[in-house]
Amino acid sequence: LAETGLPMVLAHLSRVAFLPVLVGLWLGASEAGAIAETRLLDGATGFVNWARTSLRLVLGPAVAVGVASGCLSFHEIESSVQVQGPGIDHMAQRLLQWLHYERMAELSAAGVLLLGVGLGVSVLVVVGGAFGRKG
Repeated sequence: LAETGLPMVLAHLSRVAFLPVLVGLWLGASEAGAIAETRLLDGATGFVNWARTSLRLVLGPAVAVGVASGCLSFHEIESSVQVQGPGIDHMAQRLLQWLHYERMAELSAAGVLLLGVGLGVSVLVVVGGAFGRKG
């Protein structure tokens, strides 16, 4: 078990899982009354039937919270250091090392890379959300 990635995944989930849960509760509570009543009248209860009727309407925020949780997990260092095996290095730890040892060229390149990837994913989410609402 210690040689698998399961402890790392569980540590990251324990740190950031509150965000998708809160957004999921908010999205579930904000379902349009007419859609919810129609689903109940048709007997379409449960997650699968909710996904068939309402998932398309909340796909943008669901993807956005997934990306935000991934970003928070990607920069998580406290829980990662506690559960990672010896010899395993990850990006947050490497950035912290570069910062402490004043490796500005590497730190700047990593910052540009992280901002570029974050900006690219943000643009894709916004464009995808705009096209998802037109149908």
